[in-house]
Amino acid sequence: MQAIKRRLAEITGLEWIVVVAIIAALIALLSPQTQWVSDGSIRLPVRVIVFDSEHGTPISGAKVMVSRGPWAKDPKALDELRDRFASEPIGDLPQKYFATTDEKGVAVIEHELYTGASHRRPVSHTQLDSTWVRVEADGYRAAVVPVRDESQPTALLRKQGEVLVQIRLDGEE
Repeated sequence: MQAIKRRLAEITGLEWIVVVAIIAALIALLSPQTQWVSDGSIRLPVRVIVFDSEHGTPISGAKVMVSRGPWAKDPKALDELRDRFASEPIGDLPQKYFATTDEKGVAVIEHELYTGASHRRPVSHTQLDSTWVRVEADGYRAAVVPVRDESQPTALLRKQGEVLVQIRLDGEE
């Protein structure tokens, strides 16, 4: 023990600096990488085009609602996810929550979409896979679908200026 104490006392200042630098380098190499995440939102118009699946003609007077919902990561689970939405008619809601399609089958709804980036994906993406569109029209079965099945780069959507969603409705049987 005395030999170790004597040896430590003999170490020069430069040697101590080298030892500390080596220990600091080892700690930096062995510690996990810095993880970070950022989030925000972007407000964009969502242009919904509604058409008849049999004839391909636009459906005017359809009620359209855009809302936040569960992530649609697994296409096989879409039917299960659709069941999570309220079943009361859109028309029972206050007018500020939905829009009605025009004669061209188009409704435009301004919507706040969530964005995010992280150390794994540093480019900001808009989470379209957690934004859903619900459409109802007289004589047709209602549709509830995610805007997209994956997120999109925020810069691309900002450049496009809107999000386009096409929905075909099947006639009631």
